[in-house]
Amino acid sequence: MSKELAEEAHRRAYNLFTWVADEDNPFFFKNGVSRNDVWHSFIDKYHTGKKFSGDCDDFALTCADALREKGVSPTHLRLAICTTETDVLHAVLIVDKKWLVDNRFDYVVGWDSAPYTWESGMDCDKPGEWFKL
Repeated sequence: MSKELAEEAHRRAYNLFTWVADEDNPFFFKNGVSRNDVWHSFIDKYHTGKKFSGDCDDFALTCADALREKGVSPTHLRLAICTTETDVLHAVLIVDKKWLVDNRFDYVVGWDSAPYTWESGMDCDKPGEWFKL
């Protein structure tokens, strides 16, 4: 898989995406009661070019879906949980075990160059099977 496909998916999603914390998102926080965080892909809005808001896991899932639709095998896609340099949990997409698709960066970077401590990962061809990174 090429880095160019990862860059294309990231660029489109990044330009449509607005980050919002779960507690500020009415989809997850209603009438003062927090719902469990639900990971949600906005692939429909990605296709139509409509703006969408969510958090890091929503961005990662949307990019994963976009890449799968471009023909990228799920064996090349990994969702990962990390801790940021400010000690906050964060979700990203790793492509080909080398490229990081991340809403915190406006470009695709090498996954090993990000300022993160890696926690766990799930290969997209094995949904629900999380492992330690």
